Amino acid sequence: MNDTTLGCLLIVLSVGFGIYYTAWVIGLPFFEADHFIHNLFPSVHFALLIPALMGLAFIGSLIVFCFIELKAASSASKKR
Repeated sequence: MNDTTLGCLLIVLSVGFGIYYTAWVIGLPFFEADHFIHNLFPSVHFALLIPALMGLAFIGSLIVFCFIELKAASSASKKR
């Protein structure tokens, strides 16, 4: 798969997920609880849990990356 095809696929998936998430978070509260559209989406509690966990994973990986780079820089300066 070449880069152009992969890029187009990632854009389509990102836009599709964005539309789904927006409909889930913004549109779902306007429907009654017994409407069939509620079967298409998970519980609303996950709408906040998923981005919160993704944010924590991002911040955690950023902190780990910084510690690894700082350790590598300090060990390189000790060798000189």
